[in-house]
Amino acid sequence: MDNTAIAKSEHHPYYAAYIAKSGEKELLAAMKESAEQVLAAWKAIPSTCSDLKYRDGSWTIAQLIQHVNDGERIFAYRACALARGERQPLPGFEENEYAAAEISKNSSLADRIEEFRLLRASNILLFKGFTPEVLMNQGIVSNSNMSVRAIGRILIGHAVHHMEVVKERYAPFWQK
Repeated sequence: MDNTAIAKSEHHPYYAAYIAKSGEKELLAAMKESAEQVLAAWKAIPSTCSDLKYRDGSWTIAQLIQHVNDGERIFAYRACALARGERQPLPGFEENEYAAAEISKNSSLADRIEEFRLLRASNILLFKGFTPEVLMNQGIVSNSNMSVRAIGRILIGHAVHHMEVVKERYAPFWQK
């Protein structure tokens, strides 16, 4: 799979930091490696910390992981749509509204972590089926140009970013 640098014209500037966190490895290898890292970090979270917030106004750990899962679903849909040649602009989503919805309040922390594992495994299979030409397909997402391969890199960097947030901001509360 193509692992050349993602051009600025392939994504909104907001996503540059996520793309940078995806590293230099080939896309599928990077997707697998990042999933292993994220899963290892999240499995170390005590189950009693599901509702932990690192400050007032922050998401709980459960909301944060659900947000990553929502991102896996939404970005996979976007990649699939662009890969198939969708020409209609694809909408954005308001992450804070999604997190506040708490549709999976009955899910345990372990359930959410397993959900991420399964979503990422599914997304790896999705991207595995894309040819180098399909990875270059582009369309409009959230009022900005986006390529399929940029979406793959965003998936990686998004999960890594939130894993780092858990390690930096939440973990000190249970590692005392």
